[in-house]
Amino acid sequence: MKKQSRNSTAAVVPILANLALSFAASVTTKALANDETFTSIDVPDAVFTNANDINPRGDIVGGYRSADGRMHGYLLHRGSFTTIDYPDATLTAAVGINPSGDITGRYISADGNEHAFLLSGGDFTSIDFPDAIFTTGGKINPSGDTVGWHDSADGMRHGFLLSEGEFTSIDFPDATDTRTNGINARGDIVGRYESTDGEVHGFLLSDGDFATIDFPGAIRTRPGNSASGNSDCGDIVGRYEGADDRHHGYLLRKGEFTSIDFPGAVSTFALAINPRGDMVGWYDSLDGRTHGWLLRGEEPGEDNDDENR
Repeated sequence: MKKQSRNSTAAVVPILANLALSFAASVTTKALANDETFTSIDVPDAVFTNANDINPRGDIVGGYRSADGRMHGYLLHRGSFTTIDYPDATLTAAVGINPSGDITGRYISADGNEHAFLLSGGDFTSIDFPDAIFTTGGKINPSGDTVGWHDSADGMRHGFLLSEGEFTSIDFPDATDTRTNGINARGDIVGRYESTDGEVHGFLLSDGDFATIDFPGAIRTRPGNSASGNSDCGDIVGRYEGADDRHHGYLLRKGEFTSIDFPGAVSTFALAINPRGDMVGWYDSLDGRTHGWLLRGEEPGEDNDDENR
């Protein structure tokens, strides 16, 4: 798939930080039902595949490593894979896709610098937070608002929101590191932050208020309690490290956590959920390889004519 590119940077407004105080919610937990059905996702001839996002139509985007060691993005639509490579990049990863089919992600240019990108209507647009050392792209919502994170000149890491051409920097209060991963149609944002004690937590930012997300009973939050994706219904998915020293995915729905594990996997990561409840992510198998996965929602919509299997 040959795509045209344009090298543009969005307009800037004054940066907003420390948006609100944090709060926590009480939750209960349960395990994933045994009758749930996973589908493994592997780009043909790839040595590594992950799945990063899924839109309401069932289109999936992610990244894969080819036999020559190069990382590429991909789109999986109606069972067919299309490779996505930012022009002249040494690495490309597709991270988000919205209902219109607009795709966001990240790439590394020939000079070794990392940038975010938007792929819309066949055209690539490079995205760089002003004066940042590097910029990484996250997901995109139906309005075209995108999130990600960037490193400032002082070495600090911050999340960002890009909406209608204007950047807003996002920092969880008193955090040493903030990253924004997902955004839904309502503008709710999820991500992760590192507190001053070095622990990593997930968070939800909704209507200007931060909420910390920690999976109950997780013995470590470093390297991995993270909120990675959120649906328009308010569902949140992410990952945590449990008492077994293994990584697991989770779904947070209406105050209840559900642990997610691909059958027989060494580790499982949940990265996105669409309004139907379809989830995607990646898992490590016993042979050390990484694969994407799809878990269909309980009640697929009638317009689902995609066969991403």
